Amino acid sequence: MSQTEMNQRQIHKVLRQFAFGGLITSDFQVTYIPFIMPNEATVELHLAKTNPQLLALSDERVMLTVLGPHTYVSSFDYQTQPQVPTWNYVAIKIIGQSHLLNEDETEHSIDRMIQYFEPRLGNEPLLLPKQYKKNLLKHIRGVRVEIESMQGKAKLGLHKSEADQAEVLKHQEQKGNHAYVTFVNEWLAGKVKTR
Repeated sequence: MSQTEMNQRQIHKVLRQFAFGGLITSDFQVTYIPFIMPNEATVELHLAKTNPQLLALSDERVMLTVLGPHTYVSSFDYQTQPQVPTWNYVAIKIIGQSHLLNEDETEHSIDRMIQYFEPRLGNEPLLLPKQYKKNLLKHIRGVRVEIESMQGKAKLGLHKSEADQAEVLKHQEQKGNHAYVTFVNEWLAGKVKTR
């Protein structure tokens, strides 16, 4: 495994933190959408019933791409010279088989998504009354993707010297890219946050 390849544990941690991606079908349609992973072999999401991509999601092979933290790194950001500018990033590609969910399955999937992203919303009947939710469910369709493969790449400049890595993070912090710096520091410490 190369220095930039991610193992399955790392991929799952990143996917739980960055649960938004581009769902791509064989006809090159793309929908940018949040998702959940109810288990390590499945992704669930939902689309509006008016989304034309739904026609391509019935038992179809699909790709989901996820872009995690990323940033431009200037040649000036390194202590050691010469250096070329680059872009550091974390990206994941999931390939799987899509299946359309029925109404009950869609409702259960939405409940899981609410529990994941906004757990207190499920306990607030005034914010999400049952009838309101039921009306919303008429306009969406759940999709389950059974994962066949996942690949992840974390190109974070870890092949550079510790001094250069520290200098890059210092410059990113000065540029206000706090989320990137926090992610890299957690990555290096082996404790990328999950929900």
